[in-house]
Amino acid sequence: MDFRYRRIAFLLTLLATFWALAQARYDDRLVRIPTDRADVSKTAEAVPIATIGLESAARIDQLPFAALDNTCLYETVGLELSSCTGMVSGEAAVAYRLSLDANNSLYAAARPVRSDFDVALSLFRVGEQGEFVCMEGSDAKGEGWVERIALKSIPAGEYCIVVGGYGSDCGQFELSVQSTLVSPVSIREFSCEIRDGGALVYWETASEVDLHYFKLYRGGVGDDRGQIVFQPRSRGHFSGGARYEFFDPDGDSGLAYVLTGVDMTGREIEIRKQLPVPHATVLG
Repeated sequence: MDFRYRRIAFLLTLLATFWALAQARYDDRLVRIPTDRADVSKTAEAVPIATIGLESAARIDQLPFAALDNTCLYETVGLELSSCTGMVSGEAAVAYRLSLDANNSLYAAARPVRSDFDVALSLFRVGEQGEFVCMEGSDAKGEGWVERIALKSIPAGEYCIVVGGYGSDCGQFELSVQSTLVSPVSIREFSCEIRDGGALVYWETASEVDLHYFKLYRGGVGDDRGQIVFQPRSRGHFSGGARYEFFDPDGDSGLAYVLTGVDMTGREIEIRKQLPVPHATVLG
């Protein structure tokens, strides 16, 4: 056989092999059900939602709620989430029980701690007979991405929030649950000081929940917000904040600074507006 044809045949065989391996990995991922941190068993059976009670679900006593948990701890509770998320989701999951005394809005977000972890997020209403009724599910994104659900109005009652892992991509996640779409950041300190050659803007956060980035505007006192001069990505998380600093060579005492936060949904919230002060004064 001519050398060219041999090379073409070899390349076709190689491509076919890669395709078979990729398909096998995909098919295997759809049926794997993690049973603990070290073992992934193909023979384990997922427990149907209808047979799961709330005994093993962690109680959420009040909102806002934040937790660091691990979907690899599959002995917590087993759930089949596909009927709620619309995707082939983790057959085993961590569940949280929530009671609402009045009609309310609800916002929940689950963020994988590492980029190779995958999560699914679901909200179930608990019926009179203890059955789980899907209210909202989210499993639209892949590894490392935040899954979130937001409902403007849900009736009072018992609910179950479920975070599921996905095959061997299970792992730690941050869960935040809020009754309203409140600010994604809590500010501990904010200051604007006139320095030689400009103005120094500094802020420190106590917590950052599902926050994407900040926007710092500079403008006249009468302006709405002015011009964006600094846009740092979020470095904090739900249980710990971070420090940010920006030196503006064009800053002076006649210009105001406005700090806003943008969450993962693109919602922008104004956090603080302030005029710079002389360096000797430190604001808390």
